[in-house]
Amino acid sequence: MGENMRKSRHVIVFVVVLFIVSVITGYIYGINNYYDLTDYIEGLSGHNNLFIPHLIIFFLFLFSTISLLGIIAESIYIGFEGVSIGYLLAIFFSNFKLKGILYALVTIAINKLFLLLILIYLFIVSFKYIKKSIDNIIGINKDYFDGMIKPLLQKYFIILLILLAYDTVIYFFGNKLLNYLTFML
Repeated sequence: MGENMRKSRHVIVFVVVLFIVSVITGYIYGINNYYDLTDYIEGLSGHNNLFIPHLIIFFLFLFSTISLLGIIAESIYIGFEGVSIGYLLAIFFSNFKLKGILYALVTIAINKLFLLLILIYLFIVSFKYIKKSIDNIIGINKDYFDGMIKPLLQKYFIILLILLAYDTVIYFFGNKLLNYLTFML
């Protein structure tokens, strides 16, 4: 496990730098554009249904990995998530100052942190798959499915189950917790 992480270090550094730059970009954009959060806070009484968007993102990552174009699409999406997190931090800061930042961090932890960790993991899996595919591009043999596609699909299936469980918890408890924590604002 440790050796795998060392081999993937440059991929991890790339995705973390991409994410940090995206968060800073989103923060700069958000701090310069005022947004009233009244509707957001009132909307916390309902359920936060993230099943469909997360499934779309999941399948985007799966199909982009299999098509060997995953790094580009996944980089763009991780950058988009970073911009949205930076924007969320800036909007809450401009409305509620330090209390808003704390509430935004809780919101991010509940709604985005786990998904973001899954996306980074899938980005690393995608990079490894693409690297193996390029190494094996000359002669695709019978081992291609058993050695590459099958393990990839097994990883994605396990991640899909975890993601569905996460979305179920968020659906039933995410907004309730955020609504309860509005006292922070």
